[in-house]
Amino acid sequence: MSGFKLAAAGQPRPAELYEAGPVARLADMLRVSVPLHRALKQPPLLGLSQALGLRRAFAAEVGLPEPAVSWLTARDRIAEFATGLSIAVSSLARIANEVYSLQRREIGEVSEGSGDSVVGSITMPHKRNPESSEQIVVLARLVRSHAATLTDTMVQEHERDARGWKAEWAVFPELCHYALTAISLSKSLVDGLEVHAAAMRHNVETDPYASSEQLLRRWSPSLGKHRAQALLNEVYRTASEGDNDVAAALADVVKRDGTTSGLVVGDLTVVETGASEAMVDRVVAAAHARRKSGAPGWP
Repeated sequence: MSGFKLAAAGQPRPAELYEAGPVARLADMLRVSVPLHRALKQPPLLGLSQALGLRRAFAAEVGLPEPAVSWLTARDRIAEFATGLSIAVSSLARIANEVYSLQRREIGEVSEGSGDSVVGSITMPHKRNPESSEQIVVLARLVRSHAATLTDTMVQEHERDARGWKAEWAVFPELCHYALTAISLSKSLVDGLEVHAAAMRHNVETDPYASSEQLLRRWSPSLGKHRAQALLNEVYRTASEGDNDVAAALADVVKRDGTTSGLVVGDLTVVETGASEAMVDRVVAAAHARRKSGAPGWP
C-alpha cells in the first residue's frame, strides 16, 4: 500500500506495518507497566509500632506486593499508571488515525467495517463516516490531558495536601473510562476492518513517484547522495510539470548528464518494501508467542 510522508505518497509498505508498530509498542507498555501498578498504595501508619507488620498482613490479604515506602503524598505510582495508559491508548489512536485517513475516497485502501447498524452520513447516503476511528483519536487526546493533570498532582505539600488528591478524584475515573472505551472501540475497529487490496495495488501501480526512494538508493553509491538527490529532483520536477512520464524524464537526464551513464534505472513498476515485511512478521510471531505462553500482562 502507499506509504505517506508529510501528507505525500512515498515508499509503499505492507498494510500490516501500520498496525505492527503501535501493537509492538503496546505490548512493551503492558509488559513493563502492568506489574508496576499491582502494588499496595497504603498510607503510612504513624505512631504504631506494629505498622510494618500490619501493612505486610494487609498486602498479603489483598494480594498486592508490599512497597518499600508508602506515603500519602507520594503519587508517583498514580502518575506512572496514567502516563503508561496514555502511551498505550495513543498507540491505538495511531492505528485509528491511519484508518481515518486511508478511508478517504481518493485513497480508499481501508475502511471501517459496515453493517446494518452502521449509520452513514445523514445527508449523503453513499458516505460511510469513520466514526470509531475518530472517537478513538478523541478519547486518546482526553486520556493524555488527564495524564498530564495526574502528573501535575505529584507535587504535593508536606504530609497531606487535598489540592492534589481532590484533582485526582475528578480526572482518574474519567481517564480509566476513556481508556477502556478506546480499547473496546479499537478491538471492534481492527476485527471489522475492511482491507481493499485492489485499491492498494492500483494506487501503487499508478503512482509514477512510488519508486523514487529506491532509485535514490541505487544512484547514491555511484554519484554521492547530494548529486543523486539533485538529479532526481530535476527528473521528478520535469515529470510533474509534464505528463508525469518519469521514465521519459529519466532518459532525458541520463542522455544529457554524462555522470549518469551506466547507472541502473531498473523497472520503475517494481516497488521494494525493504525490511517492512520482516518487521511485521517479527511482531506477529512475538504476539503469538506471548499468547501461547500466557505471559502476565498480555491480553
